[in-house]
Amino acid sequence: MKILRVLLIVFGILFLLAGIGGAALSPEISGYECMVAGNISSGAERSAKTAEAAKGTPQEAALQAKAKEDAEMAAQWAKGCSNEKSTANIAFYLALGLAAIGFLMIVVGIIRKTR
Repeated sequence: MKILRVLLIVFGILFLLAGIGGAALSPEISGYECMVAGNISSGAERSAKTAEAAKGTPQEAALQAKAKEDAEMAAQWAKGCSNEKSTANIAFYLALGLAAIGFLMIVVGIIRKTR
């Protein structure tokens, strides 16, 4: 039965380390998507300002259409960024749960009596 105790401690340490590592890395999940969303959003703002400045000119309609298209694309990327952040939050809490299970396994392994 001593082997069970050692296995509980070893696997508990592995679970604890995996959980802590997963919790530390989970914010990196949404990094790229949100970075691109920010760039597209700033581009959409520039397009809107350009369209506003072109009022009364022959290019007004084309620039308004481009600004509208850019705003729609920015909204889609922002929605994708939000979804990725939700996924990162779920991954964070799952990793914390894994770390908690690992910690409990270590505690049980330490206090378990050997016969």
